[in-house]
Amino acid sequence: MSELSAERKEFLNTHFYDGMDEPDRNIFESLSTPEELHYIAENHNWDDGTMVLRWIAESPLCSEATALVIFWRAQPDDFTKYKLNAKTVSQYDDMDVFDLIRTVLARYEKGLYAKTSISYDPIEDMPEEQSVPDIMFQPANGEEPYIHYVEEDVRSWFGEYLDSQISSCDTAMDLYNIAALSKWSDPALYAKILAHPLCDRGVALLVYWRLHTHCSLYGIADISKEIENKMARGQYQEVIGFDPKAGKDITITKAPKWTIPIAMREMVGDK
Repeated sequence: MSELSAERKEFLNTHFYDGMDEPDRNIFESLSTPEELHYIAENHNWDDGTMVLRWIAESPLCSEATALVIFWRAQPDDFTKYKLNAKTVSQYDDMDVFDLIRTVLARYEKGLYAKTSISYDPIEDMPEEQSVPDIMFQPANGEEPYIHYVEEDVRSWFGEYLDSQISSCDTAMDLYNIAALSKWSDPALYAKILAHPLCDRGVALLVYWRLHTHCSLYGIADISKEIENKMARGQYQEVIGFDPKAGKDITITKAPKWTIPIAMREMVGDK
């Protein structure tokens, strides 16, 4: 892979990153090497949307390595629960990202991306393989849960006040209410509920699937495995009843509707 000069990188940073309001298609069309497209894709801030990435994915200059960078950083595993021709996704997923994934997938399978010396190993961005044990789908027996907290209140709690609200819970039902009414993206917040001595199997199940629904982008492997191990060892009491398959506002892992081709899992470019 030929190295871009410092001046060229500065040009690309100026027009595609630094305080950019909207990318200029004319400037993009002036680019002339696969290395330039790869640099943009590798350094793209996904919070800025997918417009530039789509231009790259549809460009004849796009290399296999660049296409794979875009594909894997779009976290395609999160979209295998949808059919490839799905027209909508849930509110927790981004349809533009799914469209980008499908574009790269279709073009890659047709061999439309350039073979270059640019190297990329998908393992750099592939998530750890995680299979959910059967026990995590089994309902917890116990008292039928009910909500007695105010949703707006729970979602306004943060910091030390949130910590105090969790630690002062007197019952497993109180913990259930906080977990049920929250939509946190930070696994550490759910960990505080799990650490409470009154956390039972029903609450732990709810937290587990909350993590998989709202925190899947933030590294939940360790905390998920801890819950799974405690479930397997019977370390949670049965106090609150909870059926994952009937739970509201959670996404249950299902068999994938499509699979990622093996070729897209292999390293490309110079070894």
